[in-house]
Parts: sequence; structure tokens; C-alpha cells
Amino acid sequence: MSKIQDAYQIQLCREAEQLRAEAERLPHGRARDAMLQRLTRLELTAKIQGWLTSAELEGQQGMTRPHL
Repeated sequence: MSKIQDAYQIQLCREAEQLRAEAERLPHGRARDAMLQRLTRLELTAKIQGWLTSAELEGQQGMTRPHL
């Protein structure tokens, strides 16, 4: 994983932690639900990013990486 990819992964994790903390402070309702949905998308993005940059995927011979 490159330094840029590491930095992006760290940024995603930090933002997710901040959203989680904010959501816990909010009362149940639309604002909290929206924040939790955004948190879910961030966590999914981090997982996909980790998979796309994994050594296992890099090591696959004959496979092409999808371009996003």
C-alpha cells in the first residue's frame, strides 16, 4: 500500500470515528439516522479500499484491477 493509500485509509477511519461519536450524542431521529447511514458508507468504502489495495489482490497473476 502506498503512502497516499495509507493516508486515505487513515482519513476514512478518523472520519468514521468522529461520525460515530457525533451520532452517539444525537437523539434518535432523522439527523442521527442520516449520520449513521453516512458512517455505514464510510466503513464500506474503507473495506473496499482495503480490499482493492490488498497484497492478495496485487498478487493475483492474470487478473486486472478495476479502475474506479
